[in-house]
Amino acid sequence: MEFNEIDFNNGVPQETVEDLLFLSLLPLASEYDEERIQVFFSECLAALELGIGKLYVLSERNKHIAYSFIFDGDDSEEGAPHIHIVTVHKSKQRSGYGGTLMRELIRSRGKEGFTLECKERTIPFFESNGFSLSQVELDNIHFAMTYGLGSSRPRFKRPSLDDSAYNRYSIFYKRTAHRLQEKGFIRLGSV
Repeated sequence: MEFNEIDFNNGVPQETVEDLLFLSLLPLASEYDEERIQVFFSECLAALELGIGKLYVLSERNKHIAYSFIFDGDDSEEGAPHIHIVTVHKSKQRSGYGGTLMRELIRSRGKEGFTLECKERTIPFFESNGFSLSQVELDNIHFAMTYGLGSSRPRFKRPSLDDSAYNRYSIFYKRTAHRLQEKGFIRLGSV
C-alpha cells in the first residue's frame, strides 16, 4: 500500500494532479450532480494553486483506490485542517480502504486535529476512525465532525471563488474529463 501527498510543490505534473483530482470525485457522482462536482473540483484545484490544500492518494499495486482532499488550517490558533473529500473507488468500497486512508491521514496530519462535514450515513464510518459529532449546526443534510484538536480549532482555509474563477476551473474540469476519456479511464456519461 502506498500513501502519497499530492500538490504542485512535489514535482507532480499539473495534468497528473488534475487527473487524480478528477478521479477522486467520481465516487461522488451518485450523490451529487455534475455542477456540484465541478464546484468540488474548482475549490480543490484553487486550493492546490494557492498552496492551501493537498490531495492524498492511497494506491495498491499502482492502482489508485482511495482519495482525500484536505484544506489547510487557518494560521491562527483556531485553525485545524479540514477534510473536504474522502472517497474510495466504487469497486473497492466496503473493503477497508477508507479506514486505511483515514489511519494514514491521522498518522501524517492528525496532531493538528481535523474538521469535516459529512452526510448522516457516513457518521458511523468517521466515528469508527475517532471523529466526534460537533455541536455546530450546518443544514439538514450535512453534519460537522471533529478529530482531536479540531473540536476547539474550527477555522480552515477555503478558497473564495467568484464566477470568473469557476468559469476558468470549469474549462480545466472539461479538459480533464476529455483527457481521461481519451485515455480510457472514464466513459462518456460517467461524469
